[in-house]
Amino acid sequence: MAWSFQRTLAKVNYKIHTDAIKDRLVPPRLTSMQTAYQIRNALKARNASGDSTPVNLSPFEQAYQALSDKLRPQVFSLGFLR
Repeated sequence: MAWSFQRTLAKVNYKIHTDAIKDRLVPPRLTSMQTAYQIRNALKARNASGDSTPVNLSPFEQAYQALSDKLRPQVFSLGFLR
């Protein structure tokens, strides 16, 4: 009886710890857009710190703005936002 209880307790303990690790320590999977956004923010922060050679983000910012201007009218017409 005691062995069965200890085994059940060990299973529950294992489940609690693996779920905690999965939920807290393992980063969620990011899409390529989210990854690009994170990289852009990291580069902006690095530029702002002044610790290293600045990275020129203006070509990216211009392309992003052009794409945003192109897609913004389609958001409503295609039904993404109502």
